[in-house]
This record gives sequence, C-alpha cells and structure tokens, in this order.
Amino acid sequence: MGLTDLRGRPWTSPLLGLLVLWSGLIPLDATALAAQQGPTFHGRIMLDFPGLDAPPDSLRSLRLKINGELPAEIEWKAQIEGGSFDFEFKELYLDREIGAPLRARAGYFREPMGLEGQTSLENLPFPERSAPTQAFTPGRNVGLMAHGGQAVHWALGGFGGSSDVLDKPNGERAISARLHGAPEEGNGFIHLGLSASYRDGNESGLRFSAQPGTHSSPRLIDTGVLPAARATTLGLEFAHARGPWTTVAEIMGASVHSPDQDRSFLSGAQVSAALSLDKQPPRWDSSRGRWGRANPTKDGVSAEFAAQIAFTNLDAGNIQGGAQFDWGCGLNLHFTPRSRLMLHYRSSRLAGQDEGLDMLLVRVQVGF
Repeated sequence: MGLTDLRGRPWTSPLLGLLVLWSGLIPLDATALAAQQGPTFHGRIMLDFPGLDAPPDSLRSLRLKINGELPAEIEWKAQIEGGSFDFEFKELYLDREIGAPLRARAGYFREPMGLEGQTSLENLPFPERSAPTQAFTPGRNVGLMAHGGQAVHWALGGFGGSSDVLDKPNGERAISARLHGAPEEGNGFIHLGLSASYRDGNESGLRFSAQPGTHSSPRLIDTGVLPAARATTLGLEFAHARGPWTTVAEIMGASVHSPDQDRSFLSGAQVSAALSLDKQPPRWDSSRGRWGRANPTKDGVSAEFAAQIAFTNLDAGNIQGGAQFDWGCGLNLHFTPRSRLMLHYRSSRLAGQDEGLDMLLVRVQVGF
C-alpha cells in the first residue's frame, strides 16, 4: 500500500526523489549519529460538537507529529492526520542549515503564503481559517524552499503537486514567497508582512473556493475548475499587539488569466482581534510571523475572547464563484499551551442573497 496525501492521491516520484537527493548530502559520520537524540512525538485531538446549521462531524482532527535531527544540522518532520479513522500523511520534509541564518527545506510542506495560512489550527483563535485564507493560500505541496532571517524573515520556494485547499490534481506548478518582520513597540509589537505566489494550472486548471465556519460545511463560494488558468496572488499582512489586545488584518487578491477569458481579479480580506481576559501577554510567534501558543498560569486557566469579520469576492468578469460575508466570535479557555475548550458562533451569507449558514461550535482540543 503506497503513501497518499489528504486527497487520497499517491505521492509520486518527485517527493521521493527530493528526499533521496537530500539524504545523499548527509555525511554519515558514526560519532555524529551516536550524538543525535531520538525523535520526539507530539499529537493532538480535536472533537467538535456543532449546533444550528453546522454539520454533525465530531472528529475534526487526530494528528501524530514526529520531529527529529540528523547529522549536519538537518531537521526532519513527519505528520500523520486522521479523520473518520482514515489516516494519511500531512507533512514530510527535511530542513537543513546551509549557513546561519540560511536554511533549505525539501519535501511536502506548507507554502509560504499568508499569516493565517502559516498558523497551526491548534493555535488559531478561531475553529477554522477564514474564507479569504482558504480561497487564496495554496496549502501544502511538494517543493524546495530557502528561508531565513533574523529581524526580518523571508522564504522563497518552488512547488508542484497536490494542494489541500484548491483541490487540484498534480499538474500545478508554483513559485511562492513571503517576507515579514515584527519590530517591538514598547510592551507590544507591530507585524508587517507581504506574500506572493505565481501559479500555473497547466492542463489541470485552478480552483478557488472556501468553506464557512466548520471543516465539513458546504462550499458557499466556488469558482469551479478554471481550465489552463494562471494566477498571480498577493497578500498583505498587519498585526498589532499591546497589552491584552492583539489585532490582525489581511488583504489578498489574485489576478487570474485563462486562454479563452479576459483577466479577472478576485479578492478577499479579514480583520480579527483577540482579548486576553486575564491580562496574558500576546501569544505570537514573531520568528514565523503567526499566532503562537497560549501560556496559561500554572494550575490556572487562560481565557480569551476573539472576533472576526471577513469578505471574499470570487465574482469577476467571466468567473462567477460568488461573494461571501462572514462574521463570528467566541470564547477560548486554555488549560495548557496545547489544550483548550472553544465556544464559537459563526454566520456566513452570500452577498445580495438571504442564503447562508449560522453555526454554533464547541471544540475540545487536547494536545500531547
């Protein structure tokens, strides 16, 4: 039985070739091998208890993550994701230091695009990523990427293969990049970021779509597959934290061109805010430009209120994918840095129509 990605498609030779090539660069020194520590194991379970229009899908995520080190300052990571007891590889890559602070990564991993797109779901203040992030960030693909930085961080890579957001076959090719920094400002910080991706759908085409509220919700907006399309996507990021408040804003847009259609521009934006009710410092990962983990006090619970609004427009020219407005809010109770209880409400509406979804969601998240 071969390896598959989250869409059930077999992992083809490019990934195996990248890892074999990478392994050939590792000096197999017996002393260095003996000095390496064993792999570390982590995991998480997310159980959803939905209400109103939310679909009755209780197991959101069951994941096992394995990290380790090899000689020559090479890190490796593998993640296995399970849903409805169907387990598949989520990530598999090697990451090597070329010369501080420059590193190179090869394998199957998330492309450098967007702030929410880089944030793990277990650290996001909301049950799911916003509709603009779903529509315009490409998710994970097979690729090679260089990354590094100190005060300012950057990443640039070439990718091909399957995507867990746009739901396309393996014909797509892309170049993606991200640049971000977070200078300190008194007792807070300001994060600024820019990301870009050029994608060629080849014969497979491109697709832009999003699910509102919960992972198993129906797609309210969807362009369908755009044959032989190419797209250039840009994203702007802003985050500000001071005291118990953290505010985040993202704007994304894609210029889409197909041989038989005029160029069209699709867009989206989201604004979100989180308030620590017990005056905890901002939970921010500045080196990666994304939401970080909570740090509740020992034998205590850290409470957080979060709210978000978003608008996504997939209507332009000959492309009629729909336009959607979302808003939601909720309470997060953090018991440990990786375990929490989430109680959230989400409303999604199609622009100019009464059709939409109102969803309640209680999520129990346990990290280990």
